[in-house]
Amino acid sequence: AARAAARAPFMARVEGLVAASPRPGRVLDLGCGDGFFLDALRDRGWDGVGVDVSEDVVWHAREVLGLDTRVLDVEQDALPEGPFDAVTMWGLLQLIYAPRALLDRVRAVLEPGGIVAVGVSNIDSMGAHLFRGRWRGLGLPRHLSHFTPDTLRRLLEHAGFELVDVRYETPKWVMAGSVDDALPAPRPVRGLAKVGLYAAGRAVGHTRYADTMAVYARMRA
Repeated sequence: AARAAARAPFMARVEGLVAASPRPGRVLDLGCGDGFFLDALRDRGWDGVGVDVSEDVVWHAREVLGLDTRVLDVEQDALPEGPFDAVTMWGLLQLIYAPRALLDRVRAVLEPGGIVAVGVSNIDSMGAHLFRGRWRGLGLPRHLSHFTPDTLRRLLEHAGFELVDVRYETPKWVMAGSVDDALPAPRPVRGLAKVGLYAAGRAVGHTRYADTMAVYARMRA
C-alpha cells in the first residue's frame, strides 16, 4: 500500500509516456529521484535507467526498488550509453543552466523517432498570474528557467523534436503553498481561500493555464 501511494503522483506521467510511445522499450530518466516513476513504468514492460545527483535517492531506487540507477550530474557528466527509446525529465529542465545543450545531448542517446518527455512549471498559468512572486511554481532560487507552453514547444522544435502531446495539471501543493505564502491571514481565512482556489484550479486543471505541464515530443529524423 505504501509503495502504491508513493507511485500515485507519477501515474499520469506513466500514462502520458505510454500513450506517446505505446511499445515498451528502454527509457532513461534524468533526475530520477527515489525511482517510483521508473518502478511504475517497469510494470508496463519498460526497461529503465535512472540518474540523479543525490546519492541518497539513487541508493533508494537501486537497493529498495531494484532499479538500475547511478549518481550523475547531467550538466557535467556523460549520459549513460544509448540508444534509448525514450528520455524523461520531470522537473529537471528548469533547474539547469543550459536547457538546449542538454536536449542536444539527449538527441545523441535517443533512437531515431524516440520520445523526450519534459515536465516543468507553467509560468503562464492562472496561479502564476494570480500569485506572481509568491507562486510556488516559481521555485526560486532553484529554478533557473521558466517556460510557457509556447516557449517550451519552440525550444523542443529548435532542438530537433516535434510535438506529440501536452498534458496539464494543477497539483494541490502548488495552490496550497501559494495561498499560504500570499495570505498572511488566520488559518480559517486561508482555508476558505484554498477552497475557492481549488475550485478555480480544477476549472483550469487540464488546460494551458494549469500550473504544470508535461510535454511529449518525438525526435525528427
